[in-house]
Amino acid sequence: MPEREKPPDEEELLFMQAELSRNTPTLDLHGQTAEQAQNSIDQFLYEQFMAGKRTAKIIHGKGTGALQKTTSEFLTSHSLVLNWRTSSKSGEERAIIYVILAEKDR
Repeated sequence: MPEREKPPDEEELLFMQAELSRNTPTLDLHGQTAEQAQNSIDQFLYEQFMAGKRTAKIIHGKGTGALQKTTSEFLTSHSLVLNWRTSSKSGEERAIIYVILAEKDR
């Protein structure tokens, strides 16, 4: 008997929804330094959290990889971030990160 595929968990559903939606809140970091990017990300995540959003999209671009490294390191230790991952869409995997935010107490 074939093994059944496990249904996606809540995080996986949130990631899929964020990637497929045209309405996912988005921050574009192109042209920013690492320090500017950290400040922008922090403010953006706080605003999305306060608005009750669960997901966000951060575009860091491909470039040299410096913004990708800064972004991923910053997200790993950010108190509002439950999880993050790079895009699973072809051509975007090294340019975009999707974030799952903590739930705001109602």
